[in-house]
Amino acid sequence: MTAKGSFPIAVYVCLYGITLVVAFASPFTVLPTKDSIEAMLGYKLNFRQNLMWTLIIVAVSCVIATPVLSIATIMTILGATTNSAIGFLLPIAFYLKHERKTPRYTNDKIACYVLFVFICFSSVAELTTFTLKTLEGNGDKN
Repeated sequence: MTAKGSFPIAVYVCLYGITLVVAFASPFTVLPTKDSIEAMLGYKLNFRQNLMWTLIIVAVSCVIATPVLSIATIMTILGATTNSAIGFLLPIAFYLKHERKTPRYTNDKIACYVLFVFICFSSVAELTTFTLKTLEGNGDKN
């Protein structure tokens, strides 16, 4: 803040820019979500259903985003869930599925099982720690 307590003009320009980026990026998240809904339902949505699902998706996104005070919260949750799954758990599962014809207990498979359990334990421990900190009021101060 400046000496008078007002924000510099650059801050307002950046906030406006962020608003535009989010507004233009929203279709790239809403459209795949609606495609997934159509795939689960087994038919194409008509105009009214399309509008209803769009509003529901945007409203749920806003409800989830409203209480979040910092990007650290999002990074903690994604790091403990999505990052672990995409970076470790899914590749291990694919490897074990691909190597199912080899003996059950090879050195590589044992290492995969150990790593899989370790990553699951680490993810649960991080989410538990984050949840406890959040309940104490320190969730956004990781």
